[in-house]
Amino acid sequence: MNIKIDHIALSVSHLEEEISFYENNFGFRCIDRVVNQSEKLIRCLLEKNGIKLELFCFDDFNPLPPYRKDLNKDIKTLGTKHFAFQVDDIDLVFAELKKKGIDLVTDIEKLENGLRYFFIKDPEGIILEIIESKNYNGEVR
Repeated sequence: MNIKIDHIALSVSHLEEEISFYENNFGFRCIDRVVNQSEKLIRCLLEKNGIKLELFCFDDFNPLPPYRKDLNKDIKTLGTKHFAFQVDDIDLVFAELKKKGIDLVTDIEKLENGLRYFFIKDPEGIILEIIESKNYNGEVR
């Protein structure tokens, strides 16, 4: 069986702000938008380099619980934790996001094997990871 991840879905309360965040900071583009009046839903599918983000925006959304916005508390809760974008130059991306005022959850940190990463929050407070595309030997993954 050959499988791969098709998309990541996020529910958001401010659709246009989220679209702008992913377009302006990571180069995503909206490739499909659907308005479902009966469910009071707008759905937007963003894509970049085969990565797809599906954004749902309901009029009657349930807010993200505060503990889900805290990296150290949320990691202990069962379920999906975050998604990660792999980048070629983690130092450059960190500096660019910091300059733009993006909510940086951590500084660049290093795993035991030498792989470097950091966490940020999108405008909704959803945590995502930025991880370098090199392994601990400095080879591109």
